[in-house]
Amino acid sequence: ISQLIEQVGKVFVALPLAYFGMRISVAYAAAGVLLGTSIAEGVALLYMVVIYRRKRAAFDALPQNPDETPLAVRPLLKRLLSLSIPITLGACIVPIASFIDSGLLLNRLVDAGIERTSALGLYGRYSGYVLTLINVPTALAVAISMSLVPSISSAMARGDGKTMRRQSSLGLRLSFVVGLPCSIGMSLLSSQILSLIYHFDTPEALRVTAELLSLSSLTIVLFTVVQSTSGILQGLRKQRIPMYTLMAGVAFKVLLNYTLIGMPGINIYGAPIASLTCYTISMLPNLWYVRKYTGMKLDLKGILLRPALATALMGAVLALAIRLLPSGRLWTLVLVALGVCTYAAFALLTGALTRDDLAPLLRRFGRGRAPKKED
Repeated sequence: ISQLIEQVGKVFVALPLAYFGMRISVAYAAAGVLLGTSIAEGVALLYMVVIYRRKRAAFDALPQNPDETPLAVRPLLKRLLSLSIPITLGACIVPIASFIDSGLLLNRLVDAGIERTSALGLYGRYSGYVLTLINVPTALAVAISMSLVPSISSAMARGDGKTMRRQSSLGLRLSFVVGLPCSIGMSLLSSQILSLIYHFDTPEALRVTAELLSLSSLTIVLFTVVQSTSGILQGLRKQRIPMYTLMAGVAFKVLLNYTLIGMPGINIYGAPIASLTCYTISMLPNLWYVRKYTGMKLDLKGILLRPALATALMGAVLALAIRLLPSGRLWTLVLVALGVCTYAAFALLTGALTRDDLAPLLRRFGRGRAPKKED
């Protein structure tokens, strides 16, 4: 929830502040963006502080294991560093690649024969509009990944292979359950969502940005699976593997950005192609290592095919609704709500989502069954 607060806040707080700041000067607009980002992150932090204070008594009451001897400072520090350094380096890879792209993309667009002012506009819409929107659903991927680490590591510590495999399978299934509809829904509604949130001076600018978002949104499901498999491997104490696979993916991303964006016939469209390649290269070996170290059999029907069928049915309904409904901001909200509701219904009908998956949410509203001991 804190991740969603942060990402959604960056869109719905930073953009209005930038809009009002632009009435004064560009500097005030930039200050509005920075202030809005800080406010969103501050609210997310405040949410976590409130939750921590509410749950602190329950945490303190948890029984400790009296038979376990506490580690001395030096071996404890060594163990923490062996875990944290690869995870931290892995988390730094994508921001470093984005920093490299920030200089690379603009220069390569100019090399492709695009006038510098137009190239700056293309780069700004891709990095500021497209990537910002994609970051909203990918916050769910981070949440899934973070929840997998403690559940899998605790099962591993107990030697409970059955629970470890069940949690790993659940994490992978939820990755596709969340990632697939977000990718397809945002791809189909790219033009409507952009028109709802941003202002475009020309129809051509909207068209190009919508095409970029439609293609880039396909990275959501890939990124979600990469995050989940990384969380599983970190829980298995194989934290170096996702770091290496992501490094390989990012290396190809930088290479493809340099090559494709410099081609006049591809130019800015090379950026989403490079991102798709990056996360595919990282995802495939991650899946192989998850299968290897957990010993689980990949249930393609439950993990992939059922969410894909529910997503395809949702996509068909959305495509028909886009043709029948008029354009406008209110109708865009109707389309988004329609996509959410139809996917939820089809996911339940196809078995992509089960009652057990919804049990925690239903219990929160007092409608679910009491949890079993094994849950």
